[in-house]
Amino acid sequence: MSVMTIQPLLTEDYPVFLWFCQPNNTEDKIAVCGQEGVLSIFSAAKVSAGIVLSDRKDYNYHKQSVRRCAFSPDGKHIAASCFDRELTIWAVDDPEKPICKLNAHEADVKGIAWHPIEDTLISTSRDKKGLVYTPQNDELTAFKVTGVLQGNTQDVKVVEFSEDGSVVCTGGYDNSLRMYAADHDNVWEELNSFSTDETVWDIVFNGDDIYAFATTFVYCVDYDLDLVWETAFEERVVAGCMYTNAANEKYLCCCHGSSISVINLKGEVVSVADVGSAQINCVRPYHNGVIISNDLGQLFYIENCE
Repeated sequence: MSVMTIQPLLTEDYPVFLWFCQPNNTEDKIAVCGQEGVLSIFSAAKVSAGIVLSDRKDYNYHKQSVRRCAFSPDGKHIAASCFDRELTIWAVDDPEKPICKLNAHEADVKGIAWHPIEDTLISTSRDKKGLVYTPQNDELTAFKVTGVLQGNTQDVKVVEFSEDGSVVCTGGYDNSLRMYAADHDNVWEELNSFSTDETVWDIVFNGDDIYAFATTFVYCVDYDLDLVWETAFEERVVAGCMYTNAANEKYLCCCHGSSISVINLKGEVVSVADVGSAQINCVRPYHNGVIISNDLGQLFYIENCE
């Protein structure tokens, strides 16, 4: 059995919380965002000694916390959701200023997701809504709100598209997982909901299953949002993801406190590990392992997690 390795990635930690970290689809760039408007992108490479980050670019515009960020499907753009009620779109190669600013929400912008194939974008907010944006040109310098997700009754923390982009799920403070789809007239309707009895922080689609990472449970449900299994945790879960290891096996990884837990697709916990001493805020799949960000402004790569 391979031994779990934990590699610090930053030569200098950020002086603020890093709320989120996100690789692009080709895994040659990693973005981080956090308090005080932090939004940065690094070039990344996997070498025999681990992960090497270089060529840091800082995208300075927001003054308040940037809660999440997401690369476009082609990796040429990144969107950032911020507590200043604004959503910004940037060209990855140009950190000087955002190419588009969207101000349609009435409160903090929390969740953000690109369609897996198209340039459609969805954001969610403390205003209890999800907004669907359609680009008005190929340069992505203008977007129009073309849909509204209106089922949630409290702060909407997260939104994710299914793998084919046909449906989306949202989660948040109303203790529910909600599924939406657009009809032939592009009107978005709620299809179903699943009660989690606690806040939903992250959502993952995988084939016929959907995984919801809630405050003390990880839930697996089917596309009818019927429960398949649930796994309980004593510590507060704040984020989760799915990754594929070097043997091409899929696992779930969730973070609680300064630890991560790895779960197989049957809902069984197969390993637990401490990562530093700070609250982990995000975990995302990367190169047969995961990357995490935390309250001390640190970024780690973890391999052989299971």
